[in-house]
Amino acid sequence: MSWYHATMYDAGRPAGSLWEETAPALADGADLGPNGDDVCDIAIIGGGFTGLSCALHLARDFGADVRLLEAGPLGWGASGRNGGFCILQPTGLSYDSMISRYGEAEAKRFVASQVEATRFVRAFAEDEKIDIEPQGEGELHVAHAPSRYAGLAHERDVLNRTFGIAARLIPSSKVQEQRSCGGGAEQWVPGS
Repeated sequence: MSWYHATMYDAGRPAGSLWEETAPALADGADLGPNGDDVCDIAIIGGGFTGLSCALHLARDFGADVRLLEAGPLGWGASGRNGGFCILQPTGLSYDSMISRYGEAEAKRFVASQVEATRFVRAFAEDEKIDIEPQGEGELHVAHAPSRYAGLAHERDVLNRTFGIAARLIPSSKVQEQRSCGGGAEQWVPGS
């Protein structure tokens, strides 16, 4: 069973995106064609944000001879169509589940790497003069029903106590004043 529309990854029918419409043209001389029997130090498959960043850093910072292989236009897949989310927990596991499955030390290492990654994105954009529009300094989790509020309070406690991340619980009345949905919210701010 597929969760995605059939055309989502069809390079023959690319969906337009804000990124595609506003990104500057590639530099003159950029070679986008296949190079036959080309040889390189490192071949990277995928020209989304991760592949492009990896290719740039390997070539620029380590002098590697890199080739980037992409079936469609650069950034045309999920990278070009996302909302720019740069969030802490890119996993379906809860913090408690991560700790239970991998141990507290490994869970702390993972979460620290995610905090570092969110900081890297902002610093990279600033260093490279990439025009981004950052929205806020943290993340907002919303309880979509009053019964979920206790779960947010527990997650806040785990973030504060176990991972040293300043998280706070916003009462439902304050969330409703801001015209958000749900019965309350937990917000974390990296590094505060």
